[in-house]
Amino acid sequence: MHIRTFAACAVAAASSVTFAQTITDSFLYQGELMDNGVPANGIYDMSFIIYDAPFGGNIVFGGSQNVQDVLVTDGRFEALVDFGVTGAVFDSNQTRWLNLSVAPDGGSFTALSPRQPIVPAPLANYALRSGTSLQDAYENGEIITMDSARGVIEIQGSPSQDPAIFIRNELAELRAIYGQSSFDAGLLLLLSPTGGGMIELTHDASTGGGGYVEIARNDAGEAGIILEGNRLGSEASRMSLFGPDRAITLNTQTDGDFSVVLPSNSINSSEILDEVGAAETVNGSSLISLSTLPTNPDQIASVTINAPTSGHVLVIATAETSISHINGVNSRVNYGVSNQATTFPGNGDIELIIDDATPSGNFDHPVTVHSMFNATEGSNTYYFLGLKTFTGGSASVLDIQLSAIFIPTAYGSLARDNQVSIPDEQLPARPSLSEYEILSEQDAAIIADNERQQRELDEMRALMSDMKRQLEQQTD
Repeated sequence: MHIRTFAACAVAAASSVTFAQTITDSFLYQGELMDNGVPANGIYDMSFIIYDAPFGGNIVFGGSQNVQDVLVTDGRFEALVDFGVTGAVFDSNQTRWLNLSVAPDGGSFTALSPRQPIVPAPLANYALRSGTSLQDAYENGEIITMDSARGVIEIQGSPSQDPAIFIRNELAELRAIYGQSSFDAGLLLLLSPTGGGMIELTHDASTGGGGYVEIARNDAGEAGIILEGNRLGSEASRMSLFGPDRAITLNTQTDGDFSVVLPSNSINSSEILDEVGAAETVNGSSLISLSTLPTNPDQIASVTINAPTSGHVLVIATAETSISHINGVNSRVNYGVSNQATTFPGNGDIELIIDDATPSGNFDHPVTVHSMFNATEGSNTYYFLGLKTFTGGSASVLDIQLSAIFIPTAYGSLARDNQVSIPDEQLPARPSLSEYEILSEQDAAIIADNERQQRELDEMRALMSDMKRQLEQQTD
């Protein structure tokens, strides 16, 4: 059998440094074997020799190491090569070269070329050693040092102190500490030239466990961000952001306004899409006379409010009404506010009456009417209406004021505006509210508020889902 070529992959160390484990010169060799130009299959014997040069040179300790009965499948194989336990092969900064010979099971060996350089994976076992093990360092307080041109890593420990890892740069400036007992077995990154702590990651045992993260905002180590996974042992989390003169806190340990604390003037009205708003019209210089028995009520005033979103509008109208009354006639005037120009809403026709037995004369009365309406996003117009339903006298309105207040959110049950109005004389008589009716109203308010909270939660979840989707698209 003729071996034409051999392609070796990187050599990986088979052993690693752990407590109470002796460092050896064994490693796992992986490669690909080609037989007459095709991947080999079957059982092969292999012989390994370590040299100190790619050509010629000297054999490094121990001569050849033979590995019998190596299984090769589709050209791929791996073999555990062991040169002993003394550390003489790789305990050096010199590059090593591997010479490999291969033989079919029971056949003669064929030397493969060129020699393969051994990458530093096996050598890394000895970079950590420095004459001791981690167990020795822990028991005896010794320091294990890994040194290079780019920095130093020191591992130390003792029976009286938790093990710690110190990382220094090429100028010997401390850059990180891991496992230091004074930091509660956490991680403190020291990144500033003055040695101030930039990031601290700890297990917060003082509050019953949980993670604690602190990120500094300057070289002096003053806190910029603090994340507490177990706030004061409550298993609630808190995040605090600090600046030189302002701070923001999100705290799941509390509820209400204290769960989110923002700096003053941190949110302006333009950032709120459904803020409360108002519109108003005033007429204090005109006296408006009402028609006699019109088909529709007269429009005393109107006001338009532009709602930023759907919600509710509270409309309030006030005025002074002046009635010229004639004895023998019931002087009746109806007032109300409406979202229709010619129709009173249900329960919106408040009637002012001067009885027919009253002597003739001029009578002035203040009038206030109001109602709540559903509002849609955009322009919404509301009207102050008056209806004179008697003859033989007059009715006029002065000192008129019509106000509209937009309310985005309902916190209880609302009586929806109803355009069907029942004449007052046709209304049935009934007693005052019963205890059952009061409790029913309270239950309805609670149900309405729960529905509002669920609706707002669903909207927030949909918004977060959309934000997550956009973020994923940006990161793809």
